[in-house]
Amino acid sequence: ESHCVQKDVVYPEHVLEELEDVSIEECHEACQNHPNCDHASFSSEDDDCILRHKKTYSTQAPDYYSIPKDCIPRCSMDTVDFAYYDIGGVNNIDSLEDCHALCLERPNCFGVVWAKPWLDLQEAKTCWFKSAFRIGSIRELVFGISKPRHCLHSLEQTDGWYRFQDKNYMFIAQTNLYETGMAICKSHGGQLVSLESQEEYMFVRTIAFTLNYHRPNEFSGSYRLGLYKNDSAWTLSNGQTLNQPQINLWCPNEPSSSLSYTHFQLWNGNGFCGDDITSVHITENLVCEASSK
Repeated sequence: ESHCVQKDVVYPEHVLEELEDVSIEECHEACQNHPNCDHASFSSEDDDCILRHKKTYSTQAPDYYSIPKDCIPRCSMDTVDFAYYDIGGVNNIDSLEDCHALCLERPNCFGVVWAKPWLDLQEAKTCWFKSAFRIGSIRELVFGISKPRHCLHSLEQTDGWYRFQDKNYMFIAQTNLYETGMAICKSHGGQLVSLESQEEYMFVRTIAFTLNYHRPNEFSGSYRLGLYKNDSAWTLSNGQTLNQPQINLWCPNEPSSSLSYTHFQLWNGNGFCGDDITSVHITENLVCEASSK
């Protein structure tokens, strides 16, 4: 259950469509896929779902959940494991939150998979650290639960900008080249994101993953950041030279281009890590930044 779901509440009338024998996740997804849906009403007693196009007044309704279309799920993923990208683990960790806290202490930890206590499982309460989550490497793990380093639901949001540390970030699903990406960000009062630390990079990576995972009908593909190579120097959109030793940017075997002028993308195909691309390569999404001061 997400923080934005209202329990025991229904907003009557304004019905678009009714669905039977669905889960609450399927109900929410149906609303997200319907162009006119504002929210959904889900009955946990009957597994029925009603898509509605607006809210007027609310009533109390036991065993019903009201789910806004743009509701962001909590970012833990039950019975989900991400294959590969292991960077160690710790035994006898009592909870997912304790496991996640250990991830935050490791600068290259993208997320965790924690083994819940389950029957006489030998691996129970083991915390595995991952350097990436790749959507194409998802596998079911009955006793597992996964969580990325950063979560959308915990961020302060204003007009599409998410606040993290001393910046605001906007993730936009719009195809772009570098110049058009800069123009799009400028139209929103920002610029393509300039990476200043490993933690900022991990934040951008994990939020990009979260959007692609939870909102695939809106976000898919790779993300453009404000970073390009001119001759041998990688330059940020703010004009500064990237301090590469401080940020672990690249996917394995990247950068691979011998061209003197290339751009950077977060490549969704390899766990949202860095990939160098030509200047005419179109990316599907972009990340803008603006000062929060």
